[in-house]
Amino acid sequence: MALRSLRLASSPLVLLALLAGCEGEISTAPAGSLTPGGDPGLPPTSPAMPTMPGVPGIPGTPTTPTTPTTPPPYDPCATTPEAPVPFVMRRLSNEELGNTLRALLKTSEPLEAAMPADNLVNDFDNHAGANTISTSRAQTLQTVIEGLTTSLFADATRRAQVVGCDLTGAAKATCLQSFLAKFGRRAFRRPLTADELSDLTAVAATTAGDTDPFSGARLVVSAMLQSPSFLLRPESGATDASHPGLLKLNGYERASRLAFLLFRSGPDDALLDLAANGGLDRDEDLVTVATTLLADPRAHAGLQRFTDQWLQLRAVGEVPPDTSVYPAWTPSLGAAMVEQTRRLVLDLAWRDGASLLELLTSTRTEVNGELAALYGLPAPAAGSWQAVTLDPSTTKRQGLLGQASFLTLTSKPTRISPLHRGLWIRRVLMCSSPPPPPPNVPAFQPAQPGETERQAFARHSQGSCAGCHNMMEPVGFGLSSFDGVGRFRTKDSSNAAIDESGFMLNPDGTRTAFVGPQALVNILKDDPQVPRCMTTQLFRYAYSTEERSADACLIKTAQDAFARSGHRFPSLVLAMVKSPAFGYRLATQGTP
Repeated sequence: MALRSLRLASSPLVLLALLAGCEGEISTAPAGSLTPGGDPGLPPTSPAMPTMPGVPGIPGTPTTPTTPTTPPPYDPCATTPEAPVPFVMRRLSNEELGNTLRALLKTSEPLEAAMPADNLVNDFDNHAGANTISTSRAQTLQTVIEGLTTSLFADATRRAQVVGCDLTGAAKATCLQSFLAKFGRRAFRRPLTADELSDLTAVAATTAGDTDPFSGARLVVSAMLQSPSFLLRPESGATDASHPGLLKLNGYERASRLAFLLFRSGPDDALLDLAANGGLDRDEDLVTVATTLLADPRAHAGLQRFTDQWLQLRAVGEVPPDTSVYPAWTPSLGAAMVEQTRRLVLDLAWRDGASLLELLTSTRTEVNGELAALYGLPAPAAGSWQAVTLDPSTTKRQGLLGQASFLTLTSKPTRISPLHRGLWIRRVLMCSSPPPPPPNVPAFQPAQPGETERQAFARHSQGSCAGCHNMMEPVGFGLSSFDGVGRFRTKDSSNAAIDESGFMLNPDGTRTAFVGPQALVNILKDDPQVPRCMTTQLFRYAYSTEERSADACLIKTAQDAFARSGHRFPSLVLAMVKSPAFGYRLATQGTP
């Protein structure tokens, strides 16, 4: 339907309906399963995870510790070539929405808190199938965006920055059309069609009031920012003779993929200009441009969001430790824990020659005063951070598994949780998890008089629970020298000597025994599941989906490039961009 038929429209929702001419769906599903605080009417937050040998009833359950065997090499590319993932319409996540609106409207307002929480799948907030536009989200968006546009047009300085010409002068008609063309390209991440520009200009001109000359432009801008062309990421593509069955994304669609992957925001004018001039049309152009953009500080900040979500840093302090048990805990200590991990990741991700696998092995870290006190290290100058080199033989700290962020987020408020420490390692670093626990699992009972922590955990995991617990708890036992906020200890909560012995249950059902954090790190750093999982986690984030068996070749190709580079993070990102999946889409629609 043409917008010119409603030039006297007074509601952005009318324009929103008219601008909804894109492939996909805006969900108005009834309330259903959701993440706490998230949108209703959506699927569960986490799909069933793949199981592993070692669970009762599954072949490969070990009865005694054994030496791991080396499975024969498997090449998924031999049977299924690398190909694009199914296309599913993606909604902008709250952070992507906030970043894009701040850039468009020249504001610094923190908008994300006003929105219903995104639904997380595999800890990522951008999963296409789990995040649609519900009725409640649309209503909240209308309120937020109308407030933002009202604020914009009431502020002469910001209005001049965004509009770029005088909407009230003698050339106001030319100014209006020029502004809408420029703003529309940034908002829709492509040029407006001639009909879109004509209709929007006509509506804005017709609805401008005598007492409020900006009302028409404000109405149209508000409607554009509630349009599916802004809130969603439609990708049409075009047939390409050299890639049968695929649609080649145009330069603007490729620019959007690059911008949202690297910057967590829509493409800027420079990237859109590059698309307009054919600078992203060739597949090799994507890699060249991505290489340049990776040097941009915005990429460092944008990809930090990937690592934050992958490592679950948002969960640190979400359920705070009990200060009657851990009096050192404060919100500022929690913030310092997260900052310490971010500094380690930033160094390893972007320092020349650094390997991302050093997340496990690095002995270099940075601490502030609160962390130094927690770790028993000399305090740096007040208010500053200081680089320190740790000796794992004395501190038992090494890499991420020795940092308080990980040790705290995998603990309960009043005690450590070897189960959750092992689960985190399995799920986050190895991309494997046990089945979900059965209903009505009895609550954990603390150690009784004369019982050690280890004995209490063993009591809780008896019977039918033992198989799944054996995948996780013995891994976490190796970190028992650290309490629930990451402080080193030599006695458990029952005042018994710490038992750091554990074992890793291997995919073939065998066990690898170890004692202590260093031995656990040595197992993980040599385990091919870890770099494969790092690749898989970036795949999930980059494509807003979960991996399928058909994606195995894509992931292996990226993993091989990652390995050849010495596991450098920029090389992993570029390997994703080099894949045919990044510049093309399947001709058929996928299922969320």
